[in-house]
Amino acid sequence: MMTSTSHPLVADYLTRLRAAASRLPADEAAGLVADIEEHIAAATATGLASEADIRNLLDRLGRPDDLVAEIAPPPALPLPTPASTRRVEAPAVTLLFVAEVFALTYIGVGVGALAWIVGLILVAMSLRWSGAHKLRAALVLGSGFPVMVLGVLLTSVAVFRSQGGTCSATSAGDQTCTDGGGMPIWPGIVVGLLAITYVTLQIIVARRLLRAAR
Repeated sequence: MMTSTSHPLVADYLTRLRAAASRLPADEAAGLVADIEEHIAAATATGLASEADIRNLLDRLGRPDDLVAEIAPPPALPLPTPASTRRVEAPAVTLLFVAEVFALTYIGVGVGALAWIVGLILVAMSLRWSGAHKLRAALVLGSGFPVMVLGVLLTSVAVFRSQGGTCSATSAGDQTCTDGGGMPIWPGIVVGLLAITYVTLQIIVARRLLRAAR
């Protein structure tokens, strides 16, 4: 004699239920299948159910996927990407370069200092850069402003000394002056080459940092 749970319709229903419940923890899946089997057996315990009765019973139970969805935990939603991770890195790099440009003029040093400070703050606020990226940005890009300021000051001192002269009085009461002499060429060449190398390194690091922030 065919039992209710061995009926082809019921067997097919339970097979689909087990497949749908496979995404649940093992104990929850087994408990769900056992509850449905018990419910079917209880509903047909009064007598041999017809095929129409079995269909109606399964329809009332609902689709296996729906039964599993009722007890399955909701899928974890991805955390929204903070807006700052898409907006901080490029402005930080831009401000640090802008600070270097302003450092080349005496009038713009104050504006450059402000841009430099804000740029370093944005570097620290970045959520897309790792600690190594932030350190690289601070050391390579962040050092540009103080280096430029120091370079301008040293250049000004060197020019002043090269153009300055000394005056002395003779025994006859006359005053003679001599100029300071011209600067040698090689220090300027060395400084120029170092500056080109430094700026090239900054550009390479900036491109890599912006690529890492995508």
